[in-house]
Amino acid sequence: MDSLTPSQLEVAAAFHLPLGLAASPTRLQVHHFRGGQPYWTVEVSDLIKNPIETQSSHPNRGEPKERVEVWGLTGWYLFQFMKALKIYE
Repeated sequence: MDSLTPSQLEVAAAFHLPLGLAASPTRLQVHHFRGGQPYWTVEVSDLIKNPIETQSSHPNRGEPKERVEVWGLTGWYLFQFMKALKIYE
């Protein structure tokens, strides 16, 4: 992971997320993208090396910048993958 150079315009941070952590109920929060079907976001602030340097994952929620989540299209894909594995119901 250290050798990856993500696009600063598209990626806030690149990190390793074990599936066990992605399934942890304490990390999950329901999100409705544009009022559509709900999916789980995954709170990952503790997995990011420098969370203060990243942007807030949901700027409209007014949460502190230290909170970082897997959300948006990445969160939706993770949600669909975990549903296919029958980890998320």
